[in-house]
Amino acid sequence: RNTNTIPKLMPDGERLDSFRRLTHWFSNYVLLPAGAVDDLALKEAIRRGRLYGGFDYLGYPIGFDFHAEGGGTFYEMGDEVPAGESVVLRVVAPTVDRLDPDGPQPEITARILRSDDGTWTEVAAGEGTVELPAAPAGVYRAEVHIVPEHLRPWLGNRADSFVTDRVWVYSNPIYVGVTWP
Repeated sequence: RNTNTIPKLMPDGERLDSFRRLTHWFSNYVLLPAGAVDDLALKEAIRRGRLYGGFDYLGYPIGFDFHAEGGGTFYEMGDEVPAGESVVLRVVAPTVDRLDPDGPQPEITARILRSDDGTWTEVAAGEGTVELPAAPAGVYRAEVHIVPEHLRPWLGNRADSFVTDRVWVYSNPIYVGVTWP
């Protein structure tokens, strides 16, 4: 018995949990250098960990950023900050692409998390831009949560069960004073 699937067919004749349908719900965003992009640049960005994931069914995330800055140097997702260097970690919460300014507005919270023996501990959170000054050595990532109030008008009488806090964006890590094997 396979309990990981939903065999129900939708009005378009396709299963609710089909690969084609579900892959429209999320995206991997790759951060590329300015200028011409080719296959090599794309593969290098992925190899270096310059990407994050977003759950697009909640709205396309526009403007997300997570980086460290110290001594005039920017460290992007996937980078290793040298041991002993003092950095500020910064996450910029995205906005929803083409959000109706006159409609209901989502609640968006950015979080910085630190790895702690296999678990992730929130070390900073807030709206807009969130910073963690003088981040101690460790592995950090960012998450953005959303309460999708902007979707309420389309969810009908079940809106309350769907308009709850949800993870919207997951970043790749930044390694502060530690080396990734």
